[in-house]
Amino acid sequence: MSQSSETRSVVDLVAVLAGPVIWFAFFAMIYATQSFYCARFGDINDARLTTLFVAASILAAIGIAAVMARGIRQGGSSFRISDEKYFLADLNVTLGALSILAVLIVLGATLLLPSCNRILG
Repeated sequence: MSQSSETRSVVDLVAVLAGPVIWFAFFAMIYATQSFYCARFGDINDARLTTLFVAASILAAIGIAAVMARGIRQGGSSFRISDEKYFLADLNVTLGALSILAVLIVLGATLLLPSCNRILG
């Protein structure tokens, strides 16, 4: 049984957008958690929170890598610009790689920069 081309297109589109969506969920979780802890407790120098952030980044990277693996299995990562057949697979791999880089940047900023700076007082 083969999928219709419309169904396959929707699945391909979801796969292409999965990496950035996983990154956005990670980004939102990190900053929502930091905001909550800053508002509730003031300063957050908690090892448990750091562990949570590192674990979340590892899970996000694994999820994005799994999505990228799908793109690689479909022939992505060879970057054949002129071949339409592989465009979505290449886009999947590229957006996945950028999403993993974004996860690392967010994690680095979270771990290295102070979390609870009071600007207005």
